[in-house]
Amino acid sequence: MTAWLPYFLHFNQTWKIQVIAEIKSLLAEHAASLRHLPLSAQLASLPPTVWIRSMPILNACLQETIRMVSSTTLMRRNRGGPVEVDGDVVDAGSYVLYQASDVHMEESIYRDAAKRVHANYSYIFSLIIFDTY
Repeated sequence: MTAWLPYFLHFNQTWKIQVIAEIKSLLAEHAASLRHLPLSAQLASLPPTVWIRSMPILNACLQETIRMVSSTTLMRRNRGGPVEVDGDVVDAGSYVLYQASDVHMEESIYRDAAKRVHANYSYIFSLIIFDTY
């Protein structure tokens, strides 16, 4: 899933620049003494809490990437009793299929849903580097 993130950032220089700045700031604050190590080692030295707390822009980009590429068909088997879904009854043992893009590309939920807009995720929940560091 995250393999798509560099691809999408390549086409949105504004967000790419912000992500790079965020990562540089993070490393300057938490891994300055490790600058002699490769970037991957510097990033690996950071605890998960630092990643989560210090990179809201990258997190929003990742969430938007997941939204954009997770437009698959979801399937679930009803292992309980009969359930009514949108006026139809799903019997025990039956399967329900749902096209995720019905939500992921819904304009009433995501502004410009078909367009790569990282602000979409922040809008709902209020809330990588390709160049040499």
